[in-house]
Amino acid sequence: MDAEIFLTMEEAKDAMYLDLEHYGIQEDTLEEIADLAGGGWPNRFREVMEGGESRIYDVIALVRELLNSPTVTEEVFCGALSIMFWSGVRKMRGQEGEDGVSLTTELHGFGCLHCGQCCTELDYSRSLTSDDIAMWKKAGRHDILAWVGKDKEDGGYIIWVNPDTGEPQEPCPFLASDHGKHACTIHELKPSICREYPATKKHGFMTGCPGVELMFKRECAG
Repeated sequence: MDAEIFLTMEEAKDAMYLDLEHYGIQEDTLEEIADLAGGGWPNRFREVMEGGESRIYDVIALVRELLNSPTVTEEVFCGALSIMFWSGVRKMRGQEGEDGVSLTTELHGFGCLHCGQCCTELDYSRSLTSDDIAMWKKAGRHDILAWVGKDKEDGGYIIWVNPDTGEPQEPCPFLASDHGKHACTIHELKPSICREYPATKKHGFMTGCPGVELMFKRECAG
């Protein structure tokens, strides 16, 4: 059974905008969403997308307009999310009663191949959270904290920074390799961004996760 991710309505909208910023204009996906919405949306989307990636922020603005339109029903809203994220979506309330949606991760056939691709090829250097810091402090892991730097301008956390040189460290200092297989030496205390990867089927595919790609091949073959 797939895990589910709860997002408030505003978080779900923001996730769509970020998806477009990260992965660019996905014409087939946006045309399907526009067709689902009906009315004049298909023509408006086709017109804006004719400009290609140079009009990415115009596309995002149009998606924002669609998702906030009073004429868009709950069914269309959830359907748009489902199309964008390759996910099952249902309306639900959060633990504090807030309106939101639940997205399935669609990772039921996923298995980590220990290839190290996510550890060596993806840049999550600015994705550390205050919860990660608190976890390491509680565990007394000053050896991990020593590799955390701070941006001089915005004060944000940066991983990983060599404590001796003050320079960014690549690859991750806690990544071990043995005969082509990789393992995290702080697996139980790894940052949340690492624990959650690939997060969803789409994110894994779009970021080149071999395990997700293998899952796709098995699904197509089966």
